[in-house]
Amino acid sequence: MANNFSFIRPIGVLPMPIPVLPFEITLQMSIFISFVLFALLLGFLLEKQMRKQWKPHSTLNLILPIIAAVLLFLRFGIGMESIKGLTLFMLLLYASNSDLQTREVCDNIPIMITITALIGIGISNIPMMVSGVICVTIPQLLIATLKPNSYGGADIKIMAACSFLLGLERGFVAIIVGLLLAVIVTITIRKIQKKDLKDTFPIVPYLAIGSFLAFLI
Repeated sequence: MANNFSFIRPIGVLPMPIPVLPFEITLQMSIFISFVLFALLLGFLLEKQMRKQWKPHSTLNLILPIIAAVLLFLRFGIGMESIKGLTLFMLLLYASNSDLQTREVCDNIPIMITITALIGIGISNIPMMVSGVICVTIPQLLIATLKPNSYGGADIKIMAACSFLLGLERGFVAIIVGLLLAVIVTITIRKIQKKDLKDTFPIVPYLAIGSFLAFLI
């Protein structure tokens, strides 16, 4: 009896094509990830230094540089402005830690911010940068004179250096946003904790937030 069954070799499942991203997108993603990892490394080194100097541990020193790197990348892409912005952010983060722990900021920080301000700028930009320093510093000196112990020398130096970097308009934005945040947040926290509103409080962290936000404008 003849065998009526025929054997057919199974075709099997055809392999799905692996999607390949365009080279430009792949390169952008690689650069972005590298930039974020670099910011994380800077945060790790900063946190290590903070532990060495003042002991307390803060995961914000690791998280905030990553957030800053993402914001800078979204605003400027990868270029000189992003590197400049990340440098400014890390210097301000160090100054904020220092102000929170000791109510003092090393004089090297304003100097380094001033040097950072010179990255990628031309001679024609200098007059506007200097005018920013003058116009933003004078009100601070008036506050410090009229109300002693309310505004420290470190605050003035930090804001003067940031104003040099930011220029006149963004310098005003930085100090207005920073001082408003300082007043609103501090009053809110002290009312919740039922503490005396007349006690001094660190201002550099708020000026740092205002300055970085102004840089992103």
